[in-house]
Amino acid sequence: VHTVYVVVNAFLGDITIQGTLEQYPSSDDSDWVDVTTFAGDSTFYNQPNNNDAVDYDFSETFTGKFVWIRAKYTLENGTIREIRYNY
Repeated sequence: VHTVYVVVNAFLGDITIQGTLEQYPSSDDSDWVDVTTFAGDSTFYNQPNNNDAVDYDFSETFTGKFVWIRAKYTLENGTIREIRYNY
């Protein structure tokens, strides 16, 4: 069982958690699979005043046997404050 906790601020983009079973993954990303994705606009959750100074946090729990876990992201706006991982 794995849990990922993410804190973002005025975030617009995607954060994808990926896993692999390879001990030495290739550099072309073909060994990685998407496990879970947070896609969206965190300012939507800061309503009604849409205060960008407010952080938005979320967590996701998933199961699986992985050798490596990583976070991949695309950032259009805002800040990723932290990503924490527990297994």
